Amino acid sequence: MGRRVQPRPAVDGTLEVQQAVRLTRTLLWSLDEPKANLLLDDPVASTLAPFDRVGYTIGVTRAEGEDGWIVPTTMFGRMKDGFGARDLEVLVNPVDGRLAATPRAAGPIVEISTIEDAVALLDHLVSEEMLAPAGLPEGTRLAADAVQAWTWAGTTDGYLNLMVPGTGRVTFHYGSAGFGCGPSPIPLTLATGTSAITTDPTESGGWNTIAWPAGPNATSGPYGISGEVPSATLIAWATAMDRARLAEAG
Repeated sequence: MGRRVQPRPAVDGTLEVQQAVRLTRTLLWSLDEPKANLLLDDPVASTLAPFDRVGYTIGVTRAEGEDGWIVPTTMFGRMKDGFGARDLEVLVNPVDGRLAATPRAAGPIVEISTIEDAVALLDHLVSEEMLAPAGLPEGTRLAADAVQAWTWAGTTDGYLNLMVPGTGRVTFHYGSAGFGCGPSPIPLTLATGTSAITTDPTESGGWNTIAWPAGPNATSGPYGISGEVPSATLIAWATAMDRARLAEAG
């Protein structure tokens, strides 16, 4: 997928950088709308972003000449026969006294057909170090919306969505494993010695979550797993992933 994207805060930098990022967001969100072709000369939107429900992330904005900015992005979404992604640079510069956003330097469309493909895409996008799922049963496959990611407040967070046999949908969280206003978090310690939190089973309604590393008073962690899975199973998967994390760090 090329070099790793280093996210930039959406409200960071000079006023010009903020304007460039905002205009790029507007352009990207409009690419799957029928009128998008009115904004583009070449290539047309249907060729540029052939995805259903386009998602995107934004990388480090850099100056282009005296008045322009290059905003690097990655787009992704469902395609006719699966899931795909592509890198895209957007040039934002003044044209006839107004700012214009022009897509350019579009990379190849990369097909995401395996869990390994999806892990590689998220490794290209998210701010946290990527941990591949571990301990899953044979037959686990990608969900239709394999990857979700977004850049906001200085980081890019993401989800990996899988279908687990006998269980259903399971979501792996990277940078966004928060409990929010949901079930109360219960502190625990993984077999690796890493602190974690999980949902109170009396409040979860069958949809459980685990997040780690996390202190006893935390309500989120940089990694997490959620789904209609018993807490013991989630803890086993989290432990396997954390063991790999510690081995890599050590």
